[in-house]
Formats: sequence, C-alpha cells, structure tokens
Amino acid sequence: MTAAVCIYCGTSKFGAFTPCTECNRSPTERSDLVRSLALTDHNYTVDALSEFGRQIKNGQAPQIVAGIESGISSAMDGPMMAEMAMMLDPARIEASQRRERNIIVALMVAIVLGIAWALYRFVVT
Repeated sequence: MTAAVCIYCGTSKFGAFTPCTECNRSPTERSDLVRSLALTDHNYTVDALSEFGRQIKNGQAPQIVAGIESGISSAMDGPMMAEMAMMLDPARIEASQRRERNIIVALMVAIVLGIAWALYRFVVT
C-alpha cells in the first residue's frame, strides 16, 4: 500500500488515487493526478507527508520538489498512465458501477424466481 495525502483536505490515506475517507474526493484532472502521485511515500517520508497534510489543512500549498512533479508529469505521457487516467474518469466509474448494480439485481431476481418456483412446486405436489 502507498501512504498518501489527500491534496484537497490534507487527510492521510492509502493510495494516491483512492477517494479520501474525509472529503470523498479523488483526483481526476491531470494536475491533480500529478500532485497526488507526488504526495506519496514513494517520494517523501511519512513525517514529510504529515507536514504536507498539515499545510493543506491550514490552507497552504505544500512546497513539492519541482523535479518530482515534472518527472511524474513526464511519466504520465506513457501509455500506462494514460490508461490509469482513463480508468479514473468519473463517467467510466459510474457506468461500471451501474453495470455491477444491474448484474446484482438480475441475479437477485433470478434467485427469488427460483425460490418462488421451488415453493410453487412444493405446494402443488
């Protein structure tokens, strides 16, 4: 797991792209993705991340080493990062969740119908 800091509220969290447990926000814009990746334990110590979180909570912009952000930004031009950014698109996430809900409802209906059919057969015989 990757220790990270929410770039919006400064709360500690696991994973740069995971929704924050405090403000429920997750990065979607390129600049926010870069900043979120920068504020992880891959780049800073846990103590430094705690300080960044405190700064964000106090309304200050954390002073991230320029080379870290530029390196991450360059890496984002690669195909893997482009795919990750696409997967984090809120519209794609909502569509995926909608499909999952539809599958669950269909399975529940099938189970209820199966139980109803079994009860009917039991009562009729």
